[in-house]
Amino acid sequence: MALFIGFLGVIVIVRPGHSGFQSASLIVLVATISWSISNILIKKLSHTDHPRAMVFIMMLIMTPLTLPGALYVWQPPHINEIMWLILLGLFTNEAQFCMNKAYKNSEMSVVMPLDFSRLIFTTIFAYLFFAEIIDIWTLLGSLIIFSSSIYIANREARMRRRRKTEEHDVLEV
Repeated sequence: MALFIGFLGVIVIVRPGHSGFQSASLIVLVATISWSISNILIKKLSHTDHPRAMVFIMMLIMTPLTLPGALYVWQPPHINEIMWLILLGLFTNEAQFCMNKAYKNSEMSVVMPLDFSRLIFTTIFAYLFFAEIIDIWTLLGSLIIFSSSIYIANREARMRRRRKTEEHDVLEV
C-alpha cells in the first residue's frame, strides 16, 4: 500500500492530463523503472562483487548506452569546464561507490529513504543555481513519496526486529 501511495506522489508531480500528454513524463517513468531495476541488481551483486568493480562495470555499460544522446548535443568543453567535468566524474563515481557499499552492508529499505533525501538537496540546488521554481504540486508529490519511503523503512525495520526476536525465541527453546 505504501508503494502505491508513493506512486500516487509521482502522479501528483507529473499531473497527467494537466497539460496534455508530455513525452518527458514517459521518459521520467522509464528512467525511474530503470533506476529501480539498477538498484535491485546492485543489491544482488553486492553479495558477490566488490563495490568498486560494480562502479567500473556500470561505467562500461552506461558509456555506450548514453553516447548516442550525448553526441547529439555534444559541444566541446571550454578549458575551464574540463576541471569541473573531472571533479563531477570523481564525485559521482565516489557517490556510486558509497551507495554500493551501503547496499552491501544494509537492507535496501534502510538505504532508500536516505537516498530519497536527494530530492531536498536537488530542489535547493535547482533553485539556487538554475533559478528553478518548484510548484506546490511538486512539493506535495515529493512529500508523499518521501513519507511513504520513510514508512516503508520503519515497517521493514520493525519486521526485521520481530524476525530476530522470533529466531532468538526459537533458539532458546
